[in-house]
Amino acid sequence: MDGFGDNIKKLLLAGIGVVATTAEKSKEMLDEMVEKGELTVEQGKALNEE
Repeated sequence: MDGFGDNIKKLLLAGIGVVATTAEKSKEMLDEMVEKGELTVEQGKALNEE
């Protein structure tokens, strides 16, 4: 059963890592769009909060 618990822990940590990476990349993408003028700063902030 120890191996099963370790696998669940690894799966959970991988899921957390994916969520963190996705959030970081989406923030970078929104920042780039604001810089290019495709979004206003206020629109970027609203999208980032969502």
